[in-house]
Amino acid sequence: MSREIDEEILERMSVLRRAGVKRIQGSFSGCGDSGDCDSDYPETPILTKEHKTFYDEVVDYFSENHVDWDWCNNEGGGGRIDIDLVTGEWFVTGYYNEMSQVDADGASGEIEFPPLDTDEGEEVYN
Repeated sequence: MSREIDEEILERMSVLRRAGVKRIQGSFSGCGDSGDCDSDYPETPILTKEHKTFYDEVVDYFSENHVDWDWCNNEGGGGRIDIDLVTGEWFVTGYYNEMSQVDADGASGEIEFPPLDTDEGEEVYN
């Protein structure tokens, strides 16, 4: 999949590559009118605070600019982001939820009531 990537994000990824990061991974999910992105930091190399900030910015950028479905509104959805900093390949996978209304078969019938016992002169209401 070839899409343009913002220059600032490319620079962030280059800094992470130079620091020894081979892969950027994250997830996103949401519903209602909100969504959230989470970065899956690698165990090695140990990331500095600045590296974690760059990592988060890359994950956020991809969730905002390279997801083609609405994952944070109404019934929501989510997905994963995987960027290989060695090969340059990246993937965004995910799902969205849909609520549907299905008409159910109704029911109908007739009720047979027994005759009303009334005394002479008693009024029967309809």
